[in-house]
Amino acid sequence: MCVAAAGCSGRHFVNVTLGHKPASSATPASQPPGDSLETFMDKVRKLQAEARPERPAVATLEGSNPALAAAAAAATFTPSPASCRLAADEYRKAGVFDKAFQ
Repeated sequence: MCVAAAGCSGRHFVNVTLGHKPASSATPASQPPGDSLETFMDKVRKLQAEARPERPAVATLEGSNPALAAAAAAATFTPSPASCRLAADEYRKAGVFDKAFQ
């Protein structure tokens, strides 16, 4: 049993493939492609930005009426009965009526 174990541990791999050249540490590695991943991603981002159509600014009622914008912001960020009532009054003055209950 000991002889078999010693015989197995003494083996090493021998390549018998014809024309096989052993690897040498002196051979230079193949050159990487000219563009790195970062350069490629920059090109893709640039093309994506150019492919996107320009979005025109949408005119909103709040954008043209500062009092309405302030009241709507107050009702959104600090909701209370008074702030919601003020926003509703500003929308009513602008001619926008709630149709939910009609």
